[in-house]
Amino acid sequence: MHRFLFLVLFLYACIMPCANGEEKPVRLHVVAESNDTQAQTLKLKVKDAVLKKALEITKDAQTSQEAYASLFTSIGEIRMCAREAALQYGFTGEINALVTREEFPARLYGDMIVKEGEYPTLLVTIGKAEGKNWWCVIYPDLCLYGEKADTGGIRFYSKFGYWFNQLMDRWRK
Repeated sequence: MHRFLFLVLFLYACIMPCANGEEKPVRLHVVAESNDTQAQTLKLKVKDAVLKKALEITKDAQTSQEAYASLFTSIGEIRMCAREAALQYGFTGEINALVTREEFPARLYGDMIVKEGEYPTLLVTIGKAEGKNWWCVIYPDLCLYGEKADTGGIRFYSKFGYWFNQLMDRWRK
């Protein structure tokens, strides 16, 4: 029995590393006005501009709290960046940006699981914000993980991984 438990713990440590600890990653969440093709294209244009600006703003942060604070103090600059990107695409509707907290599902970035839960978030909404959304982790920067690591992009992990993660969390308590 002890060998089995050791094997399970060893596999967990090697295969399923998680974003643990008290510090929570900071997320970027961009919501399109609608689901039509033009609105979805605009969402990606705004996302690209805001992501670049957010990474520039948080580049010197040593903790997620510092990154969150930097985004908070720069929210006007971020909002202006999003509006300029939308205007370049011909959108003159409302663009909002705020620093908040939101619930997110679990997601696998390469070999790192970011658990489901409430996270500090830079939220950008376009128009009525009734369309599909785009999100990633901006601190630490995992938004382009697939491109940097050549892993073929971000993948959701299996139900077994989720179950196993929950089991291990309970076991640690």
